[in-house]
Amino acid sequence: MKKFKPILIISVMLLVVAVGFLLYPTVSNIINDITNESKVSNYSNVVSALSDDEESSLLEEAENYNKLLYDTEERDFEESDDSDYYNILNVDNGIMCSVDIPKINVNLPVYHGIDDDVLDEGAGHMPGTSFPIGGENTHAVISAHTAYPGKTFFNDLTKLEVGDEFYINVLNQTLKYRVFEVNIVEPNDTSLLGIDEGEDYVSLLTCYPYAVNTHRLIVTGKRVTMSSDDEVVISSQSSNVIPRMIFVISIVVGVLIVIFVVWFIIRRKLKK
Repeated sequence: MKKFKPILIISVMLLVVAVGFLLYPTVSNIINDITNESKVSNYSNVVSALSDDEESSLLEEAENYNKLLYDTEERDFEESDDSDYYNILNVDNGIMCSVDIPKINVNLPVYHGIDDDVLDEGAGHMPGTSFPIGGENTHAVISAHTAYPGKTFFNDLTKLEVGDEFYINVLNQTLKYRVFEVNIVEPNDTSLLGIDEGEDYVSLLTCYPYAVNTHRLIVTGKRVTMSSDDEVVISSQSSNVIPRMIFVISIVVGVLIVIFVVWFIIRRKLKK
């Protein structure tokens, strides 16, 4: 009996640890997705409360920035030292918009800048590129991690093909973009991030290949007109939060039940 008790307890502990390791990536990814979707939802609520004058003022600031950027020959694609940059479109804790990619089930808040703190939380807007508000002579670049431990950001961006569509939700408007170009470039190659006269582009950028990160994947979309079908796609994307929460809760409850059952069996055998 004395030998039986510690061996069984250790076995149960190892089982719990093993189950925890197996479930951690899945649960962590789901929790991260739920957290980001909650932030996107909160952003939507904040911008919905803006007055028409407030929204017009925010758009005007971003438009002025984009016009100035279009006229600038030399651009810095690293972190911006311009404090005004971080104030433009900052209506909810640094979030300027969200990017919604239905094909790969991604819905991320987009923050100012691309430093490590930003990309730990979601997607980042690359300084030196247009603010993602649409309009002629604009090219916004949105970057996010691939193969980030415990979180899924742009892991499946490689699945996007020419003709696929994604959405930018900024202030109270939704902009639709259709992929027309997919490229793999060297990390310092910014030749594809320029502004084409008269065009309205958004590029999605991440490291490539998965977990190796020697290159960069750039998926570029061109603005197209929204249709009535898009509302169905967007609403179905936002409805994923509750099923994911239920899944996480089910896993936690299931693990607790297993632990209780094993503990109960151990207790009965020890009494015998």
